[in-house]
Amino acid sequence: MGIPFNDADPSSFSVGLYEYNGLPIETIYAKDKYHVYIFHETVPAVSSLRSFGYLTGADQDSFEVLYNSSGLSLDGTDFAKDITHVYDGGSIIVNADPNSFQLIFDNSLPSGGYFEPTSNDDWPPTSFSKDSRHVYYHDQIFEAADPKSFAVLPPGRYVKDKDHVYSVFSADGAVAPFPVTISGADPTTFIAFNNPGIYKGNCGSGFSLQCEIDAHDKNHAYFAGNLIY
Repeated sequence: MGIPFNDADPSSFSVGLYEYNGLPIETIYAKDKYHVYIFHETVPAVSSLRSFGYLTGADQDSFEVLYNSSGLSLDGTDFAKDITHVYDGGSIIVNADPNSFQLIFDNSLPSGGYFEPTSNDDWPPTSFSKDSRHVYYHDQIFEAADPKSFAVLPPGRYVKDKDHVYSVFSADGAVAPFPVTISGADPTTFIAFNNPGIYKGNCGSGFSLQCEIDAHDKNHAYFAGNLIY
């Protein structure tokens, strides 16, 4: 059973789509010549059990869903913009500039897109974006980061700018609510690994042991943002 759009114009109505693995995937947005709409899942992952509402204040003529070169939007399909605003999940990102706003992905990967975990592990997909003035983490301004030099490092555990390296993990290894500055890390030589590796040597205890690392710079090695040696 479909969802009735009582005020929608059938001749101009369209649901935002992207293609992934050859299949069309719906976004959370739709529009016609009069309005922009946003879907809300009443039962997660069941597209037939959704409600919808108007995206208040959105300009339907300039409204577009944002994707990377692989056809994926951050956090699924939540980012969009119009001539006035940038949206994340239908909420306005305060002070974001739609003219210069862009999603940030790992440009070193062959696809030009971001790292996508192949298993249900703790490597979160990148959730960063920027405009000419700020870097954003989800819909929050990342004040410490420099937008001109900011980069996401594969596979998304670390990011850096010209002055600092940041981890998406807190000291206890859980995903942090906001990126954490890694004190003393050198952004020029900092390299993150696609897969953590086992280091055999002095892991900081004075003895020859094995320890897991997922990044290093010219001075140190790290795992989940923590200094290993």
